[in-house]
Amino acid sequence: MLKGPVAAKAGLIVTRILVPLWILTGATFKLIAQTPSTLPRYTIFDPARNAGIDLGILLNVLIGLELLAVAVIVFMPRLARAMAGFMLGCFVLILINELYMGAENCGCFGGKISIHPGVMMAIDGALLVGVILFPLKRTEGGKLFGGIMPAAAATIVGFALTAGVMAMSQKGGTTIAPTPQASGGQQTNGPAADPRTVQPTQIDFPNFWYVKGDINAWVGQYWNQLELFQLMRGNWPADIHEGEKFIILYRRDCDHCEAMFYEDFTGKITTPILAYHIPVENPNWDLPPNHTAQLFDLSGELEWIITTPLVIKLVDGRVACAAEGEDFEPCLGVEPHNH
Repeated sequence: MLKGPVAAKAGLIVTRILVPLWILTGATFKLIAQTPSTLPRYTIFDPARNAGIDLGILLNVLIGLELLAVAVIVFMPRLARAMAGFMLGCFVLILINELYMGAENCGCFGGKISIHPGVMMAIDGALLVGVILFPLKRTEGGKLFGGIMPAAAATIVGFALTAGVMAMSQKGGTTIAPTPQASGGQQTNGPAADPRTVQPTQIDFPNFWYVKGDINAWVGQYWNQLELFQLMRGNWPADIHEGEKFIILYRRDCDHCEAMFYEDFTGKITTPILAYHIPVENPNWDLPPNHTAQLFDLSGELEWIITTPLVIKLVDGRVACAAEGEDFEPCLGVEPHNH
């Protein structure tokens, strides 16, 4: 640890000013974006999703904790250095794991701002080194705000703000699930008794959607009973409940989706394919001219947080298999690609 008046001044600037501003910036972007895509995928997003944790609530709890850390660093000089080191240390460990797992975007500032985990780790690491090297004099630090009451007040305001923004983001409109006319049966308002019966369902329209829990739990359910299909507002064929169908959600910045269209959707598969495109800002491949899929576009009203392709096979209206991400070939019934 460096000593002297210059080092003490540097400690004050790094620990009490730069670090809380940096943490506050990330928390603010997460608060505004209100999407779980701001969570590190491999360290937080995937484990929490697999555990059945509500990612919207988790996101706002984590934002609140970041605001708590900022309040402690700014208003409680005795704990400022320890809290700054703890937060930056957690950030660095998370980013190391993201790099190890092959992540290309840390998600720290939302899905639309792509920052490589290595870049973010360099920034967090540099700040952590500054916190460790430069001391923080309690007497000098105490002149800058100070006290548990202001810290508690700032924390309460922070959590209240995150709760308020979360509540506002959930005040979406309502939508009615698509209701194709089922041949051989009449539509009813009661529970679906068989795949020919499709009831309209009124649901709140969220600002994001992701696969909750184990996607294999979809197997055996009727297509119209799944939240995904209720939100898609698709142009469903009248015979969706009859025979075999593939429902595909894809992006045109997804390499596996490109391979799927060029290798599988050019005559190899005879089952009808309904392909729904998730809008992306920078598509990097074009559809092959000889593909056999029926094409649709998903609504841009919500963010689809999906590891594409998402493949669902329906047999007589029931889900026969479902797969998210690169291991989609068994569900399609094709030979594995070279991933």
